Amino acid sequence: MAATAASTFAQGTISFKTSITKDPVLYSTDGTTVAGTVDTTGAAGSFGTVNYIVYAAANNTVLSLANGKPDFTGWVATAVQNPVYASGGVVSPGITVTLGAGVAGAPTEIEVFAYTGTLANPTSWGWSGESFDGGSFTYNGTTYSTGALGWSNATGNPAGSPPTSPAAIVTGATGLGSIVLTPTVPEPTTIALGGLGAAALLLFRRKK
Repeated sequence: MAATAASTFAQGTISFKTSITKDPVLYSTDGTTVAGTVDTTGAAGSFGTVNYIVYAAANNTVLSLANGKPDFTGWVATAVQNPVYASGGVVSPGITVTLGAGVAGAPTEIEVFAYTGTLANPTSWGWSGESFDGGSFTYNGTTYSTGALGWSNATGNPAGSPPTSPAAIVTGATGLGSIVLTPTVPEPTTIALGGLGAAALLLFRRKK
């Protein structure tokens, strides 16, 4: 238990940096047009409360994309607890996140994933920007590149001698940019199953 605690404590730490033009959380109701920003209570319009997870991996780990969403296989997730919101849907500074991957005090690949609903069944979702390399695909009218790298961010080392403070999350073109939450669109198979179910109920009612 002591070894586990020491290992966890030794991971790098980061904090959110408030920058109204760089890292607000926006939301879209149609997947194309931005409808508004997360309010000071952390709600994204009718979608409800936004939850944040910071994914971390060893430096230079490639983030792959599958079906238009990032595939975080091999990344370690850390929930952001009790975020405080400034105006414009920005997470205020002072929120410290202890990463579950990487080397404390060293650069680590990170991604910020935001969603409403549950992680397994989100009603809307979006993830932070990063540098890209590879092909591309279009989703909801926006073109994304594949073969993405989670951006490299410095970390603090709470177990160092002396300990170093959490490093602020990098913002900008190759760091945390605006996260746009887009509504979750049911997969075609889900829609088809729903249609079959509705048709079966209709036939059942007619027979009765």
